[in-house]
Amino acid sequence: MKRSLYVLGSICLGVLLLASCNPSTGYSSDDLIGVWRAKTTKTSNPDGYYYVVFSADKADEDGYRLGKEWDEGDDVKEEEAQLFKWKLEVKDLTQIHWMEINQTWGVPKYYTVTLLTNTSLSFTNNNRTYTFEKVAEAEVSPATEEETTTDPSAGGEEDNSGENPTEGSTEGSSEGSTEGSSEGEQTEEVLQE
Repeated sequence: MKRSLYVLGSICLGVLLLASCNPSTGYSSDDLIGVWRAKTTKTSNPDGYYYVVFSADKADEDGYRLGKEWDEGDDVKEEEAQLFKWKLEVKDLTQIHWMEINQTWGVPKYYTVTLLTNTSLSFTNNNRTYTFEKVAEAEVSPATEEETTTDPSAGGEEDNSGENPTEGSTEGSSEGSTEGSSEGEQTEEVLQE
């Protein structure tokens, strides 16, 4: 009897130890904040990079923050970047792009984050994996000073509430601090609109 209790106790202890060794069940939005880049897959500028910026702005009432993305492979500069709002819940990343034509938010895109460290980001969608390296911290809004008079999250209407998420932002640097990337860090397929 004493031996049975000892074996049962050992099994319970083993189960508890194995449960504590499981990898993280999710990721924090704070870990995603920054400037991320991947080698472009565009042939027009094969030396360019595809950039995604997840800003540190305060989240809106639905939990979304602002971001922007641009692809040097399409000869697009940061000043011409496409705005989006984003939210990370556990491992589920949602991005909704700002549609300039009709001045409204587009259809949400859903991704599953598979890796998020201080230097690497990978997420999947429809069996495609996107991999980025972190090149800088992002502490300011992706909007420029000229864009602060219109709040994209308000559907392009003037923001008179005084709570414009881009108000008071300063220009941030998204210059890369890491040169090049190994084949394993390159994007298998860059996000396309």
